[in-house]
Amino acid sequence: MVVVFVLAGLAVLGAVVALAMGKGGELAGIQPDHVPLPPFSGRPLTGAEAAELRPPHSLWGYNPAFTDEAMRRMAYSLAERDAQVTALERQLAELRAGGREEPPPLPWDEPVELTKVEREEDE
Repeated sequence: MVVVFVLAGLAVLGAVVALAMGKGGELAGIQPDHVPLPPFSGRPLTGAEAAELRPPHSLWGYNPAFTDEAMRRMAYSLAERDAQVTALERQLAELRAGGREEPPPLPWDEPVELTKVEREEDE
């Protein structure tokens, strides 16, 4: 009986050593269990796309790889918008410093002259 246990122990030990040395083959690749993010197109995310984002849950919270990629894309989008706002604010400051303190009047701010036909229709 003791001999059977010793042989079984040696067989288990030999299997563990063989697996540790890499002779047992490889494990199958891990497949994500969520829908991947759409391919990055280089354009900033819109507010609607950010609002619709729902990171997939994992055993202990959110899936880290998915959430990190989504956060990187949102950070890129915010940086792009900040750069655009800064450029537009600089252009506005240059236009105001160029001799015009007030913006040009908009078409709907100008008074409208009614013609004789339009005046008769109003009466």
